[in-house]
Amino acid sequence: MRELTLVRTGRLEWRERPAPELASSTDALVRPFVASRCDGDTLPLHWPAPALCRPA
Repeated sequence: MRELTLVRTGRLEWRERPAPELASSTDALVRPFVASRCDGDTLPLHWPAPALCRPA
């Protein structure tokens, strides 16, 4: 399984992760069929995250 990871401002990497496993009888694995993003999700790609967290 691959995971898209924010490494630093302006840098994303695909990284290998172990496949999810069911741990109990109440667990479920869900396969999304539609994905979307919020415009705010792209802010750390363009500006350092600490700059976004400063109090106004």
